Amino acid sequence: MGYVIFSFEDGDYLYDNQGQLLVFESRGLACQYMQVNYHIPLPVQRTKKIVNYPKYYQAPFKIKQLC
Repeated sequence: MGYVIFSFEDGDYLYDNQGQLLVFESRGLACQYMQVNYHIPLPVQRTKKIVNYPKYYQAPFKIKQLC
């Protein structure tokens, strides 16, 4: 069983540099890939620190499970 990531911005699944579909072994690995590659960092806070780091991504994504 694998997981793929659908990007609503592109209207297609995510592929690597060679044109192969990215398939992940678990949902956690797919989320980790999105955090590393598509996460938008928050601006530097000057008055207070944010305890809970919210999830901000460049585009909406959906993780789909393969059969």
